[in-house]
Amino acid sequence: MSVQELLTKDADDASLAAYKSKLLGNVTAKYPSDPRQLIIDDVQLLAEHRSPVIIDPYDPHLRDKPITLKEGVSFKLVLRFYVQHELISGLKFILSIRRLKLEVERSEEMLGSFAPSDKLIVFPLPEETAPSGIFARGSYQAVGKLVDDDGKCHCEFQYAIEIKKNW
Repeated sequence: MSVQELLTKDADDASLAAYKSKLLGNVTAKYPSDPRQLIIDDVQLLAEHRSPVIIDPYDPHLRDKPITLKEGVSFKLVLRFYVQHELISGLKFILSIRRLKLEVERSEEMLGSFAPSDKLIVFPLPEETAPSGIFARGSYQAVGKLVDDDGKCHCEFQYAIEIKKNW
């Protein structure tokens, strides 16, 4: 059922209408002409002793510009996005990291369900630690996906990470 159908259903019950309006939020879209349900503003990589690195998931050359991380440093990703037009239920972020075509890490983080709104949603992911040691140094390829309960992939982006001894 669409958001509009949910809001107009049982319109004669004032208390139910008020509850649904509060629950579903502001249905105004940030980008009304854009048909996507989820639009990522950016992804930020926050690491100790370093200014934030802004990742543009829509940059087609993102894989060609590796992000340098010092081995053993703590870091986290922060997702910043808008939800518009329809509800998104059970949104999760799936991250796969590969080295030399072998998957070395896979994580899945449940973000939750979101009503359409013109407000920016900021979701920090759990902190992680970059691998360390001589064998951990080198290039990695990461693939991030935002997928809902229905299996619909709202966004997929790839980026490169370079683990070094020093910044």
